Amino acid sequence: MIDTEAIVREWMEAAGRHPRVGEGKSDEEFSRMWEASSGTYSCDRYSVIRDDVVRHLDSKGLLEGSVLDIGCGPGTYAVPMASRASSVLAVDLNRGMLDRLEAECRSEGIRNMRTMVCDCRAIPASCRCDLAFTSLCPPMNSPEALMEMEGLGRTCAYVSSCSKDDGLELKVWKALGRSYSYKGYNTDFPFEYLKSVGRDAELVRFKQRQHQESSEDEVVRRFTSLVSRYRELDDGMREAIAGVVADSSEDGIVRTDTETVMGLLVWTPLVRRSPRDTSAEGPGFPGHAPCPRSHHPQVSDRVRRRPCNRHRRRI
Repeated sequence: MIDTEAIVREWMEAAGRHPRVGEGKSDEEFSRMWEASSGTYSCDRYSVIRDDVVRHLDSKGLLEGSVLDIGCGPGTYAVPMASRASSVLAVDLNRGMLDRLEAECRSEGIRNMRTMVCDCRAIPASCRCDLAFTSLCPPMNSPEALMEMEGLGRTCAYVSSCSKDDGLELKVWKALGRSYSYKGYNTDFPFEYLKSVGRDAELVRFKQRQHQESSEDEVVRRFTSLVSRYRELDDGMREAIAGVVADSSEDGIVRTDTETVMGLLVWTPLVRRSPRDTSAEGPGFPGHAPCPRSHHPQVSDRVRRRPCNRHRRRI
């Protein structure tokens, strides 16, 4: 018999080793960090994985109806999904991310997309779609979030990291006296949890290799900026970061070969509800509270909900 409590305990202990937790950042502070990066956030290091995930979901017939993209960011998945789905509702708490998405929709002529500013953990049940989807969204990394997700889609899909925990970033943190880890976001944890509560979940892994060469100064600036999001840096810390980068460089160039691995979880909730039924509950379906006033959903009509055949391209 699978021990659900043991799985959850191990999952949450691993999640507690994330820099956000170790540096004591609140939800509001973490949200501001994402808002600050909304103009520069890029999916380049997993763009191949993104395309593979969309193709896989499309091959399963899961993109033929309506899609809810939870924590959509600048539209990493919402945009390619829009060329296949009848409609896409893209939800994110950060207005800056949605501004980028709306600008791309206008540029590409995408007319079947709506955006909504809302806390990912408080999406109204009235937003339920055929597919509830989320990718690399920290607020969704918990058993409670997975169960709430079940009330938002006939089918659920969840993407998170399966990469090894051995990057240069963790070496930088170690030089600063911090033993952090990103293992708490490994897709194996929600997969094991879902199996333990009776869901027939499918886990598919996708890989992308990348070779990168950057100047030593560029890498130092990158990690200095990253760490400074979590804590104030003194001269000693800056020197420690520079030392780690110097140890990894050759002739002033840092060369890295990385393999990014992500897992796609797909499962069907045990109790399926009609999209019009926002009151019925069943086993594993917690009640859905409306968005708190501070996070009241704001649906944008600037991106109209009408299919655009011109944009029905294939990756």
